[in-house]
Amino acid sequence: NIGTKLNKRNIYVIGVTHTTDGLAAIVKHTISHIVYAIENNLIPIVDLKHYKNPYFKDGRTYKDNVWEYFFEQPAGLSLDDITDNDNVILSNNTFTANRQCVLPVSILPVCPEKWDENKHPNIKKYRANLKFNKETLSYLESEYEEKIGTERDILGILCRGTDYFSLKPYCHPIQPNPKSVIKKAKILMKELNYKKIYLSTEDANIYELFCAEFGDLMIENTQYKYKDFPEGRYLSQIAVNRKNHHFELAKEYLLSLYILSRCKFFIGGRTSGTSIVYLLSKGYEYEYVWSLGYYNIWHKLKHYFKK
Repeated sequence: NIGTKLNKRNIYVIGVTHTTDGLAAIVKHTISHIVYAIENNLIPIVDLKHYKNPYFKDGRTYKDNVWEYFFEQPAGLSLDDITDNDNVILSNNTFTANRQCVLPVSILPVCPEKWDENKHPNIKKYRANLKFNKETLSYLESEYEEKIGTERDILGILCRGTDYFSLKPYCHPIQPNPKSVIKKAKILMKELNYKKIYLSTEDANIYELFCAEFGDLMIENTQYKYKDFPEGRYLSQIAVNRKNHHFELAKEYLLSLYILSRCKFFIGGRTSGTSIVYLLSKGYEYEYVWSLGYYNIWHKLKHYFKK
C-alpha cells in the first residue's frame, strides 16, 4: 500500500510515449496525469526523457527531459531528485490516468455560448499546473512586447491545416475551411471594429490566403509554416533542414498560443491548441469556436485503401 510506507515520498513518474502528438496534446495529456497525482496525494515528476516524443533537440534524444525545455516540474522535483528511499510509482503509458482527470476539447464553448470556467471540475487545476519555466516565460513576454506592443484590439485566429486536412485523423475535431474562417473574420470586422489580426497556423498556404485577403491588418507570425504539405504524414514526421527544428517549432507554437490568449477577440477550430489558449486566457470580449463534429472511421479507411 503506497500510503503506509513511512519516511518515503510517494513519487508518481509520468512517462508516456508520444509518437506523433503535437505539443499542445502532450501538455494536455501530461497535466491530466499531474492532476491525478495531486488528487491521490502523490508527488508528480514528468519524464519526457526516457519516452519517445518529437521535440528533443538535435542529438539529445533520450538525454534531455523535454518537459523541462518549456515547463516547470509541478512539484519542483526532477528525475535526478529521486532517491533510493522514495517509493516510485510509474504512470500507465496512456494519455490519461483516468476519465475523471481528462480535459477534452468538448469543454470548449459551442457558440453562441461563452467559455464556462465551471463546465469541467479540473479546468482550474489544469490552469494551476500549466507553469512555464523562467526561460520560456521570458521568451514569450519579450516576443509579445516586440510583436504586439500596446495594441489590444486584435482578432486572434487559430486555423489548422497540414496533417488535419491530409490525414483527417480519426476522432479528432473537424477543422473549419479556411475560406469560412476568412468570411467570419470579414463579418466581424464590421461588428467588432478590430484593428489587427493575429493568425496562428502552421500551414503556409492558409497563411498566404489570409495575407492576400487582409494585407496590412495582419500581424506577422514568424512561426515555421509548411508549404504544400505531403499527404498521409504528421507534422512530426516531416524532416526540415533547420537546427533543432522540432524544438524551435514547439517554442514558436507556444508563442502563437500565448499571443492568441492575450487577444481581445478569438475565433478558431477545436483543437488541443485551442484548449491551451483558453487555459492561458483571462477571457475574450467575443469568441467563436467552430463545432463541426469529428473525423470518422471512413476517412481512415479511405486513406488506408489509397495506399
